[in-house]
Parts: sequence; C-alpha cells; structure tokens
Amino acid sequence: MLYLDFCDFYRFPVIDAAVILAEGGCRLFVNPFARPDIVRATRLYRFLDERGAVADPVNQEAAGEVYVVDSSDIDRRDEKPSWPTSGRSTALKVRSSRFDR
Repeated sequence: MLYLDFCDFYRFPVIDAAVILAEGGCRLFVNPFARPDIVRATRLYRFLDERGAVADPVNQEAAGEVYVVDSSDIDRRDEKPSWPTSGRSTALKVRSSRFDR
C-alpha cells in the first residue's frame, strides 16, 4: 500500500506523471492535477495498466479502490492538518502491485 499525503503533484501541476523504478518492475503515477487524459492516451499508460502497474487516483476512486481527499477546506501545505472525521479513510490508498517482466 502506498500512502500519499503532502502531494508534490498538487504543488507542481506541470508534472503530468511520474514513473518509479524498483527492482523487478516499475509503476506509473498519474497526476490528477495536471493533464491525466493526455497521460491515459499514451502507449506507456496502456502497457503498464494492462500489467496492473498504474496508479491513477481518479480512475481508482471511481472503481472504489481508493479514497481521495478532495476538499478546498484542507490546507495542503500543512503537513499535519486537522482531518475531518467521517468514518472513512482520509488518505489516498493505492493497492500494491508489481510489474513483472
């Protein structure tokens, strides 16, 4: 599981996506604050998505796989914000998957 809190994607909307390379695989992280539709149209996205190696918060939230904090009431620059309590997780959770060659 990956936990995202103080989000560089929010602070840098000029970054469309990021690829994280690790031993034995990689993962593509889509920036929902940039141009996700352009990223989703690429061959790289389709290739990695077919292998379960894409973290796309918008699509994953729609599928019920993650919770996304989406509130203008939260100061995203505050690394220790006061989260509203609603019984739901207030963090972005991304299922762990590996890209096997």
